[in-house]
Amino acid sequence: ERRGVEALAAQWNRDKQHKDHDLRRRVYRAVAALGDSEFVPVLEDMYAWMKDEKYYIREFYWTIRSLKGERALLLRKKIRDEIGMDQLR
Repeated sequence: ERRGVEALAAQWNRDKQHKDHDLRRRVYRAVAALGDSEFVPVLEDMYAWMKDEKYYIREFYWTIRSLKGERALLLRKKIRDEIGMDQLR
């Protein structure tokens, strides 16, 4: 449900300094399950925080791959360009 995703995103915004991988995973999985591209700014923020954590980026990328919308497509392109498909496979 949308309210659940909103609550998780709000929690992420409060706690993102702690680098809670489990919370981050719950948020991006919930966004992908909801399929609402309105939450792409949250995903962009997450990617900025995890940019140096290549292990986590692979799962992140493949989880959000189902999202539609121009901004989601641009985020995935940015990840592919910066990380490389070799690292994402």
